[in-house]
Amino acid sequence: TAPCHQGPRRGPPRCLNPCATRQLSEPNGRGWRTAVAGKPRRALYVGDQHDLEWITPLGLELVADAKEASFVLLTSIDERTDPIGAYLPALTRALDLNLPLLCANPDRSVLIAGELRMGSGTLADLYADLGGTVLWFGKPHPAVYELAVEHLRGLGKTRICALGDALETDIKGALDQGLAAALVPGGGVHRLELGTGFGELPDTEAMEALLARHGVRPDFLLAALR
Repeated sequence: TAPCHQGPRRGPPRCLNPCATRQLSEPNGRGWRTAVAGKPRRALYVGDQHDLEWITPLGLELVADAKEASFVLLTSIDERTDPIGAYLPALTRALDLNLPLLCANPDRSVLIAGELRMGSGTLADLYADLGGTVLWFGKPHPAVYELAVEHLRGLGKTRICALGDALETDIKGALDQGLAAALVPGGGVHRLELGTGFGELPDTEAMEALLARHGVRPDFLLAALR
């Protein structure tokens, strides 16, 4: 079945049948280097150890003591920890030293094992609320979309559709950059609000209520990617 295009953003978004897609697999190294240009490359790392495999190619020196760092690098929250108890002492020391914080994953919440938990974006918000300087790189901020469009050389924005499960980051960011956006709600961060599971689409009433709460409307809905 052919995809159904919604056209202007009026009424509930219509369904786009699942299709194969190729994701950008290259690390956003150049974008990160732009964000921390002019600063010594020593970072106080805050994040899950699983992220280190793609941080290593960036050529940063990760340090454990805030006194040795030029900035804080925040990528994610270790799901096994209490975020405030685990990270606040290090962030407090960084604040005392006026270190800027680079948040590479602005998600405010993440769904883990069926539970909605704090995301690294919320931790970055806390740092800012306490008086710290936060640099954002990631959805919904423009730089990550600019980098993606650059990788897709030869394609105009009218031929690109961004996919994601979160309205406030994935979808809003794409729409702000003039890209089409497809929401994949089943199994994502809105799963509990919508009562959906992986591969399921919500009913129209629940979907419209969610869109009204967030003030964001995607062009398409996808049940899943296959």
